[in-house]
Parts: sequence; C-alpha cells; structure tokens
Amino acid sequence: MVKGSFAASQKALRSYQWVQTVGLSIGGEEKVKQQYTCYYGAEGNLQKVPLAADAKAGMTPPPPVSYHQHPPRERQRGFFTP
Repeated sequence: MVKGSFAASQKALRSYQWVQTVGLSIGGEEKVKQQYTCYYGAEGNLQKVPLAADAKAGMTPPPPVSYHQHPPRERQRGFFTP
C-alpha cells in the first residue's frame, strides 16, 4: 500500500516543473539571488536551468571584447581618390 502510493507520487512529481530560488544574505543584506527552473529529464535526473530573468533588472551583460578587433578606419583622401 505505501510502496504503491510512493511510486504513484514519484511518477506524478516527474511531470511537474517548478522555480527554485536560492539566496545568500550576509549580515541581513542580500548579496546573491539566483533562480532556476527545475524539472525531471527523460532519464529521470533532476535538471536545473538558470532563469535569464535573474540578470540585474533585465540588463544583459555587454558582448565580449575581442582584442583582435580594431576600430574602423576613416576613408583616406589622397592619391587614388578624387
């Protein structure tokens, strides 16, 4: 009876999806807050995917800087251009 109920509740849990919030506070001040979407994958393993909404107030980080990229040059006026 208990084993059957446990198996049924485990099967039902596999179909749910939820949001997990993890926060770290030091001295009463919240330092870090992260949110994850959690669900059980096809293999039965718990999957945690970070939510994009936890970026600071909807701001996205700047694109990475390539040190091999140079600013565009101005068109040179000279010998070949009229």
